[in-house]
Amino acid sequence: MRLLFEIFGQTLQTLWAHKLRSFLTMFGIAWGVGSLLLLVGLGEGFRSGNRKQFDEIGENVMFIWGGRAPAMNGSFNSMRWYFLTYRDYEDVVRDCPDVNLAAPVISRNDVRAVSDYFQSSGQLMGVPADFKDIRYLPLAEGRWLNDFDISQKRPVVVIGDEARRVLFPGWPSVGATILLNGIRFQVIGTLKRVGHGENNTRNLQIFIPFSVMREDFPPKNVGEVAGTNKKPWRQKGTGRARAGSFQSPLWRGGGVVFGPKPRDFGKKISRNTRQLALRKALTERLRAGDVVVVDELKLDSPKTKDFLGVLSALDLKGSTLIVGQGIDKNLTLASRNISHVALATSDSLSTYDVLRPNKLVFTRSAFEQVEARLAKD
Repeated sequence: MRLLFEIFGQTLQTLWAHKLRSFLTMFGIAWGVGSLLLLVGLGEGFRSGNRKQFDEIGENVMFIWGGRAPAMNGSFNSMRWYFLTYRDYEDVVRDCPDVNLAAPVISRNDVRAVSDYFQSSGQLMGVPADFKDIRYLPLAEGRWLNDFDISQKRPVVVIGDEARRVLFPGWPSVGATILLNGIRFQVIGTLKRVGHGENNTRNLQIFIPFSVMREDFPPKNVGEVAGTNKKPWRQKGTGRARAGSFQSPLWRGGGVVFGPKPRDFGKKISRNTRQLALRKALTERLRAGDVVVVDELKLDSPKTKDFLGVLSALDLKGSTLIVGQGIDKNLTLASRNISHVALATSDSLSTYDVLRPNKLVFTRSAFEQVEARLAKD
């Protein structure tokens, strides 16, 4: 034990005798350990940052754009342009079993969003409901687009965090309305801020149903892009490729070749044909015993419970259409919470209304009015 104390004392005396050398040695060791820890920390920070960036893009995601491809296999002399269409998306969904989800996207940068407080000009994107399952889009408030928004072409919108801050500074945004090129949309949700720093491109994005985007904000072709028709530069002598217009689809912000355009596929049917179809449909429903005629159908109060009692007394199950001669306020209020019941008036009854439900309920006056209407025609 005494030997150990002597060794320890001699060590301290030697260090004290060579104070500067001892200090520099210890400082070098501390500096090396600190540098090593700093490098390890920076490496971990870069790794976690890159990982976060990739997580925000999505997992196992592949992006497909139109572009140039060789007209012949192995030849890069003659390149032709290929543009994606909605049919390409349908083919991918049908013929690619390894693709779990696919989403078509239409985007435009020239649509101006205006609220009651301010205006913004971020990127407008038309997306389907399952787009959120592909990209990282965390919700801060409200809800995301659903299948009913797409199928019914509802004018609803989900806005990014920066768009929310610009359009509604200090005001609640969910439930409010904005104008997109003069068309009114209701805000149903807002997104959390993604990315870091001053990169606000993604946070300025605005999302609407794909069906609405396709109909109200279709991509512009070459003739619809605003801008001058002046030639960008002279044909030869500049060292650059020849260019004839700023609206060329080869340029960023130019037109889109064969972009999706809304078309009306409806077919006009004559009045006599519509009436004949209604007569045939109503006759078949009468033969099948799917029509119930009551003397009168009125409620003393607009209570859903009382209306359910009426349906139970008539033994009506499944989807039901109630046809009256006019609009009854109590009946309308009592039935609006029941999803499988609809109301119609005798003067607006159509063939689709007759064929859609399981049962048809007529008041006697409404049935006589429909009879007179069909007999007259």
